Amino acid sequence: MTRCCSPWPSTGTGVAPQCAPAPAVTTHISWGRRTRHISRDVPCSGATTADLAVAQGAAPAQYAALSRRTDLVTVSIGGKDIGFSAVLRRCAALSAGAPSASPCRDHLTQGGIDQVEQSIAATAPKISQVIAELRSRAPRAKVFMVGYPSLFPDSGVGCTSPSVPIAAGDFAYLRDKTKALTAMIARRAKLAAPSTSAHTRPPSATTCVVPSGNA
Repeated sequence: MTRCCSPWPSTGTGVAPQCAPAPAVTTHISWGRRTRHISRDVPCSGATTADLAVAQGAAPAQYAALSRRTDLVTVSIGGKDIGFSAVLRRCAALSAGAPSASPCRDHLTQGGIDQVEQSIAATAPKISQVIAELRSRAPRAKVFMVGYPSLFPDSGVGCTSPSVPIAAGDFAYLRDKTKALTAMIARRAKLAAPSTSAHTRPPSATTCVVPSGNA
């Protein structure tokens, strides 16, 4: 049987009100200093690459957490820039009319142009700008660009339900777009080598799971 969970993470804590969490999109910078074994996490879910340089209410800009003494930085960003939360909402809305088809993929690839791929391509130079800014503010730091978790099964076979309102034919498309975003981030990190690396995440706990056997 197919077991489903929602692909939209629950709201986290410790985030400034202005950094309202967005579904399936997280932006944060963590940094550390070996000399005092200090680490600091400055998350701001739903932020774009441009938001890293802007204070969010009482929370200072995330870039402000960096200095020449910083020796490690991890960053997960890009999902909000490509509008992935809006894509998921659109897919959920379209699934109601054709739960067994691929209405979202069909809508987003009309005329042979993949709108999500266009957004990923447009975001690529922004990722490079983020990496350049991180290296400028923390020149001694090792930078790790962290990809996004896999919200959809590698098999492309999902489980349309009230908790996962995605049409059956759209699971593979959304899986591919999530991987395309992470692959783009990895390419940008590679261009910035040797002090920048890319790391992918294991499948999310919110992924639909199809257990083996008769569960």
